[in-house]
Parts: sequence; structure tokens; C-alpha cells
Amino acid sequence: MPRYEPPGDHISDRERSGDQRFPISHDSLLDLFYQLEVAIGNTQKARKGEYTYIPFSHGEFVAALTPYKEAKNYIEVGCGIGSKLWLARNVVKIKGHITGVEINEKYAEIAKNLTNMCYQTSVLNCDAFDVDYSSYDLIYSYDPLKDSDKLFTFIKKHMKSKAVFIRAHCFNSGSDGSRFDRFTKE
Repeated sequence: MPRYEPPGDHISDRERSGDQRFPISHDSLLDLFYQLEVAIGNTQKARKGEYTYIPFSHGEFVAALTPYKEAKNYIEVGCGIGSKLWLARNVVKIKGHITGVEINEKYAEIAKNLTNMCYQTSVLNCDAFDVDYSSYDLIYSYDPLKDSDKLFTFIKKHMKSKAVFIRAHCFNSGSDGSRFDRFTKE
């Protein structure tokens, strides 16, 4: 299995900053996230209309969200085990409340445990169609999700004015040739 290889001089974030509050560096956590996601994805059997873990670059995720770090209310639809929730809080440093939505009970439980100590972060174990999107100013999802196009239409209809919806794809199939589509409701 390929491992996450941190860029640069391989000095951990903790060593670089001298911060000893966390016994593990961000680089090491990214490596652990990757290994955990792949291991869980390889042991879970997808139910009809659902998907097991599909690898996605954490670096691409961080780059896509960084311009929106001032968001007051962020939600990730299909948060899996919560690694991107953790990254949104601790690497991107989203300022406001962070919510994850996950339909798979096992994944949601892992996400709750992973983000338990993250400030203003919560995980909902429910169907994405049961969520009220009207209070979120930043919405993120990673395709494929069950009924992706139907869900995208549902979210666009119910999101508040000036909210941003970032939809990541498995492949470079975004409207600009990247892995992302961005929609801002007027």
C-alpha cells in the first residue's frame, strides 16, 4: 500500500513549531488517516447505492478549502471517518462550527471519536437528504455519493444565499477541468 509522503525536509509540524501539546505531528496524522481509511474501506462491503472508501488527496482538500477558512458554518456531506473534518479544523483552520454528515453508522462513530476533541465540531449519523442546509455558508461533498446529482440539486435548492458548495469528484471532471465544482448561490 502506498504511504503518504510528507513534502519537504520531513521535519514535522510539531518539531517546526515547538508545540508539544499534540504528541503526534500533522504529517504523521495524515499518514495514519490514509492507512485507516484504506484499511476500513477494504474491510467494508458497500451496500447497494453506497461506496466504500475511495482515496482522495488530503492536500487537494486543504487547498480547495483554504480560501474559505473564514466560514462561520461548514458542513461536509459524506464525511466518512472524519479525517477531512479534522483537517478542516486543524490544518485549514475553519473559524466557525464544523459539521459532518455520514449515513454509515460505523464510519460516523469513528468520525465522532476522531473529532471528539475538536472545538465546535459535530457529526450527524443520518441521510444527507434529512439535513437543513439553510444555515451553512460552506458545504463540501466528495462524489460519488448515493444519488449524487439528486443530492446536489437538493442542496442547491435549500442552501442560503451567498453560500458556497464545493463538490469534489474522483477524477478531473469539474467544470474547469479540475476535481472540483464550486457553486455560489445568488
